[in-house]
Amino acid sequence: MQRGVVVWVGLLLIGLLAGTVAGKEETIVWSFGHHHSLEHPWGKGAQMICDLVAERSQGRFIIEHYPAGILGGEFDTFDQLMVGAIELMIVGPAALGRYYEPINILQAHYVFRDLDHMFTVMRGPIGDDLYQSALDATGVRTLDVWYYGTRHLTTSNFPVHKPEDLVGRKIRSMDIPFHVHNIEAMGPTATPVAYQELYMALQTGVVEGQENPLPSIDVMKFYEVQEYLILTGHCIHPGLLHVNDQAFQALPADLQKILTEVVYEVTDKVTEMVLAEEAILQEKFADYGMKIIEPDVDAFRERTVANLLARYDEVWGKGLFAKIQEVK
Repeated sequence: MQRGVVVWVGLLLIGLLAGTVAGKEETIVWSFGHHHSLEHPWGKGAQMICDLVAERSQGRFIIEHYPAGILGGEFDTFDQLMVGAIELMIVGPAALGRYYEPINILQAHYVFRDLDHMFTVMRGPIGDDLYQSALDATGVRTLDVWYYGTRHLTTSNFPVHKPEDLVGRKIRSMDIPFHVHNIEAMGPTATPVAYQELYMALQTGVVEGQENPLPSIDVMKFYEVQEYLILTGHCIHPGLLHVNDQAFQALPADLQKILTEVVYEVTDKVTEMVLAEEAILQEKFADYGMKIIEPDVDAFRERTVANLLARYDEVWGKGLFAKIQEVK
């Protein structure tokens, strides 16, 4: 009798242990990388995704958050995404654009009229076609587009009212050909500088200016080393929320649904956060001492678009820029 009880208890313990192990095996763990701080709207949005997915999956699906470039630079992190070393990433179009060049049109200056235009294009047939072609080329699926902000120019010691005021000036660019050309289409000389090194480059005069959305200018404290804010509004900057497609296809259908629904919800919250910050930051920068200039935007648009189309219209797909403009 005692032996039977011992055997039964032993079998029960083995069963409980096996169930625990099986439960652990059923837990799916992903990694979400990006290079923004936890204070940035994208950092906050990424954390929201991690929290909501864990909550709605009741712990079956855990996404670990790696912000602020913990996993490396933007391009290095994107390469990790492509090979499946991580599963999720939020990043500008340039990272994907190294492997599928037409996606760079999303960051072309003056391609979008405003935020509504960007979302209409990117959640419509044009966006679907771009995403599918990029997926076919890279194995990276795009779940949604996030608003990064409207990019404006800042300069350290000279005002800018028209494109000619930038000629001969050194303005920071990313270290990729398209971004160099994108900057130079506006008039200046583009000087590649890593994002994390940009504050020092502005402070020491390696570059005389930069361009970024207001929330990024704020988080990175560029207003401390720049005298002028020029409201060129040259880029309604989209970010792409990418997932490794092999990992996505391996998810159970209910977890795919949870992830995609959460992403759409958080997209709206990120947009609200960025817009709220943009609404107050001009005043903050002015109070700090920056001089705010409203330049001749039409002159910037005309010069920039003409230069970019001359170089990239065939690369993007002839007439694609014009088709985006036609979307109402």
